[in-house]
Amino acid sequence: MTYLNIFSHERKTDRYYVFTEGYSHLFRLTVGVIVGDEKVLVIDSGMGMTGDLRKYIESVIGTGKPIICAVSHGSIDHAGSAMLFDERYCSIRDNWMLLTQAFKREKRLNDIAGFGLDNPEMIAYGTEHMLDSEGTQFQWIDDGHVFDLGGVEIEVIALPGHSAGSLAYFDREGKYCFTGDAINIDIQVHNLDLYYNTPEHRELLPEFLGIGVDDPKLTYGECFLKYADVVRRFISTVGEDVTLYSGHCNLPQTINTAKLIVRACEEVAAGEIESDMPAESIFDYQKNNSGKYHRAHYAGNVCVIYDAVKFQREGIGRGAGE
Repeated sequence: MTYLNIFSHERKTDRYYVFTEGYSHLFRLTVGVIVGDEKVLVIDSGMGMTGDLRKYIESVIGTGKPIICAVSHGSIDHAGSAMLFDERYCSIRDNWMLLTQAFKREKRLNDIAGFGLDNPEMIAYGTEHMLDSEGTQFQWIDDGHVFDLGGVEIEVIALPGHSAGSLAYFDREGKYCFTGDAINIDIQVHNLDLYYNTPEHRELLPEFLGIGVDDPKLTYGECFLKYADVVRRFISTVGEDVTLYSGHCNLPQTINTAKLIVRACEEVAAGEIESDMPAESIFDYQKNNSGKYHRAHYAGNVCVIYDAVKFQREGIGRGAGE
């Protein structure tokens, strides 16, 4: 099959680049690359549709330094090529995702079909060239960890919500931050109640959330208020003058994206959801059905996606088709 170039990049400064793994003109994955004097840090590693990510990165930045990889969370579309790098890092709170989802061939092909808009050429190419990442081992990192790359330090900030172990990577001196899927113009946090309420996740949550294993169960609305607090903490950590790059948008964003997420979460928690539009997934296994009904709540041009069925069970808002 003819070679498909799914990678592109943009040099931002001497220190960092924004690489992109693209599956269609609509859906792309962001890969951050930070070049230190001693090491290179790759933030997120795409789907692993091919084994060419490291080769492409080295064609741009050279081959003279060790390259390590840290993922924003353990999802299938962020950890897929991590095995190509010399060391791999993730939050232990997402180990369950690494073990059960991230490297499963059938699920990855399903996501390639979704991101690729069911294009048969893209699906066939992924079927033939997909990297076998099963069993990839990670080292665990958490909030407050610092990667010293030589001449540049990258701080790790916990953002539990999109996943239990979501992490952001912040260069305080360079004033940029890679946020994965935790801070984005459209943020999916419809599983907040799973991460904040089930014992197996609660026992691993960072202390700053203030959720104990034996604490009373939070309502769905209270979960959104907790996430608003998580994002406020992020804002206070990175400051006003920061450039954000999210996991599925390679364009720079400002801190206003995070502020609007806070506002949207607070409005959702307050039940201001009657006019919210349906939010459908491109993936078959995430599509709305009788057990869930996702809607999108906008604050400015930023939206938070939630499951309206869960609110309906608490007597708030509408269910599917109402």
